Amino acid sequence: MRAPLPRLHAITDERIARRPDLRDIARELAIGGGSDLAFHARGRELSGRAHYDLGIQLSDSQTVRLFVNDRLDVALAVPTAGVQLGRGSLPVSAARALNPLWWIGKSVHNLAEAEAARTEGADYLVVGP
Repeated sequence: MRAPLPRLHAITDERIARRPDLRDIARELAIGGGSDLAFHARGRELSGRAHYDLGIQLSDSQTVRLFVNDRLDVALAVPTAGVQLGRGSLPVSAARALNPLWWIGKSVHNLAEAEAARTEGADYLVVGP
């Protein structure tokens, strides 16, 4: 059985991923957020290796769970509680087949996409512009 979905999600980007003090920031966030916090390793412009390194840095905490955005290969290589799928990602069913215990989120931009994600079996949605 998987742990409850965290209530607060701290999502990185390329700029944050490259900060030399990222481990310190993540440690402080983990102290404040505890098990109610998830880190998202996200960086569309990051190479696969840089995305992997980001995931490793963010998976350092004993209390915060890691989610990986759009990189199922990275999610399989680091201790991951869930994945966030974007518009061009594999379907929810494909991600679920890789790890049935993952929380699987889907990024949506309108009601039709939200309904489709729900039908696919997404556990949660992230709504964007």
